[in-house]
Amino acid sequence: MIDSMTKSSPSGMDLFTGALELIRDAIVIVDSGGRILFLNRMAETLCGWRSYEAIGRPVTSVLKMVHADTHQVIEDPVKSLLQESQSPTLRGKLVLLSKDNTEFPISDGGSAPRTKGGRLTAVYLIFRQWVDSAIQMDDNKAILTSHMEAIGALAGGIAHDFNNVLTAVVGNLSLARMHLTDPEKTRGRLEQAERASLRARDISRQLLTFAKGGAPIKTATCIGEPIKATASQALHETTVRCEFEIPDDLWPAEVDIGQFNLAIRNLVTYSAQSTQTHGKIEVSAANVTLTRGMIPGLRPGIYVRVSVRDYGQGIAPQHLARIFEPYFITRKTGSGLGLATAYSVIRRHEGTITAESIIDRGSTFHIFVPASQKAPEREEPPTEKLTHRGAGRILIMDDEADVRLVATDMLELMGYEVDTTPDGAQALQLYNTAKRIGKPYAAVIFDLTVPAGMGGKEAIVKLREIDPGAKAIVSSGYSYDPVMANFQEHGFDAVVPKPYKPEELARTLKNLLAIKQHRELESY
Repeated sequence: MIDSMTKSSPSGMDLFTGALELIRDAIVIVDSGGRILFLNRMAETLCGWRSYEAIGRPVTSVLKMVHADTHQVIEDPVKSLLQESQSPTLRGKLVLLSKDNTEFPISDGGSAPRTKGGRLTAVYLIFRQWVDSAIQMDDNKAILTSHMEAIGALAGGIAHDFNNVLTAVVGNLSLARMHLTDPEKTRGRLEQAERASLRARDISRQLLTFAKGGAPIKTATCIGEPIKATASQALHETTVRCEFEIPDDLWPAEVDIGQFNLAIRNLVTYSAQSTQTHGKIEVSAANVTLTRGMIPGLRPGIYVRVSVRDYGQGIAPQHLARIFEPYFITRKTGSGLGLATAYSVIRRHEGTITAESIIDRGSTFHIFVPASQKAPEREEPPTEKLTHRGAGRILIMDDEADVRLVATDMLELMGYEVDTTPDGAQALQLYNTAKRIGKPYAAVIFDLTVPAGMGGKEAIVKLREIDPGAKAIVSSGYSYDPVMANFQEHGFDAVVPKPYKPEELARTLKNLLAIKQHRELESY
């Protein structure tokens, strides 16, 4: 089976091992000589061995099993498996002894399939923790209760965070109105209100990570400074200090920097909560080249590894395999979504997160994200004034009147003429009319989703029929929608996630229209 998969496609083994990582059973693959070829994450947890440590070792030195009833030692699980004459499968209740001699009751030993010619390709040892059905029922009830408690904690946490944000926004806007005769004080209050609003954007992005879709909008990015800034911000109101070891020659990574920062923040926050008062966290980064099988589920290639290490309470071995599950909570604080969010984000970046921990000695999380061979995009320095001056007509389609109003004000401040409409069908009529009378739009900004009408996804198809050269921008509050991540595949030229600042909208239009003007000049 393994041979056929690897021969059929260069990424066959990667797909195979990636699928095995998603299975909740422990899986150990052994060659015909009795040496370990592969352990998935659950097997690592139960056996107490990391896959890279176990690969190449005799199975007898890694897997130690006894019969649950008789306590008879199974000297060689592979040999015992092969002695079965019919369907070669271990059966019965067994006890697995991990590396540190922790006992795990298991059942369903595994199988040793052969080719049609009778050749043994590999031995698959497949097992899971065994529990009594009555105990399982109680556990299921406990899990349901735990999930309900976690949802309650999550809802309470969201309400708490949003109320804090709203307090800052409403309070500062009210104070700004009181200080209208003092421009400096008014400006300061408005800046604080803006910063609070951007914190609300971060909260919504974390929630959207668990929604359907969630594809990141990736660019080649230098992540060294964002890592430092995000980690420092996460520890701002704690007594935990952070030590950094990030090389100057760190490779650019292919990331959505907003999502990536969220993953870093959540890991650092988790480590800080595990660390005692006045403790420390170490955040490091390195360039790594992975070969096949080094990190289960990852393709060979170049990666950037970011490690977050704490010296806190550690994670129990029986919990380690579940820490990235949504709502899995091992302590009183937290919603159970922090690590799950981080893991979800990094997996969507075609990377992974691994964890290792020792009770009372701390934990280390390793993030692996693909490195980029592209030149990193230059981030324009923040400006206090909106310096971009545009020209031409812009059409805005958005079903929210408040969004149309504020976007119009932003664009008119930049020098554009603006028309608005709440529906995609009306936008197409306006565009067609403007083109026919010789007053075409320089660009159209489409809201992706319009519940009561035609949204941007449908409208762009028809717009291309009217004018294949039209410049179209997609915008949505559902910023992780797959269309937003792959906007060009859906016919759009640029993307502006909501909420956006005037500077972000200006930069997008400036770049888009500059490309258009360059192409027009080339055509002469």
